[in-house]
Amino acid sequence: MASDAAPSASKKDRIPGQSFLPLARVKRIIKEDPDVSLVNAEATHCIASATELFMEYLVSEGFSRAQKNKRKTIFYKDLASAVSQTDAFEFLEDVIPQTVTLEEAYKRRQRADDGTNGSAGTGKGDQSAATKRRKLQDKLNAQQPSELKDTDTQEQDDNDEADEDEVEDEEEEVDDDDEEEVEEEEEHDEDEEDEEEE
Repeated sequence: MASDAAPSASKKDRIPGQSFLPLARVKRIIKEDPDVSLVNAEATHCIASATELFMEYLVSEGFSRAQKNKRKTIFYKDLASAVSQTDAFEFLEDVIPQTVTLEEAYKRRQRADDGTNGSAGTGKGDQSAATKRRKLQDKLNAQQPSELKDTDTQEQDDNDEADEDEVEDEEEEVDDDDEEEVEEEEEHDEDEEDEEEE
C-alpha cells in the first residue's frame, strides 16, 4: 500500500511557482530602494528565485572547498575562498573578505596610513582591483554624506519652520481664547455689580 501512495515532495524538491524565501520579506527588501515605489508579484517571485539560485551557487562552491579539506561543514573561510577564487563572485570581495590575522591587519592599516603599497618588494601591480574599488567607494561615500547632510539640513529647516508656524498659530489661538475669557469675566463682574446696586 505504501508503494501505491504518490511520492510526497520533500523540502529539497523545488515546486514550480513557489519560493523557499518568504515573498513578503523579499518584497519589503526590494521596496527599501528609494527608486522603487511599486513591485508586482511576478517581479518579486523572479527576484526571489534568482536569489535562491545565487545562494545555491555560492554555497555549492563553498561546499566543494570544504570537501577538498575532507569536511562536511561549510565554514566562513570556505565561502571567502570561493569568493576570492571565482570571478562571478568578485563583487562580494568586500562583503566576504579573506580572514587575516590581527597582526596582518595592523600592518595593512599602517601601510595604508603611510600611503605606501608595501615597501617589502611589492610594486604597484600588487594593488588588487578590490582595493581600487574600495578606495573609489570610500571617495564616493565621503562625497555622499555631505550631499545627504545638505538635503537633511534643508528638510530639518523646513520642518523647524513648519513647527514654528504651528506654535505661533497655537499661541494666537490661546491668546484669543484668553482675551475672550477675560472679556466674559469682566462682563459677568459688571452684571453682578449692576445687580448689587439695584
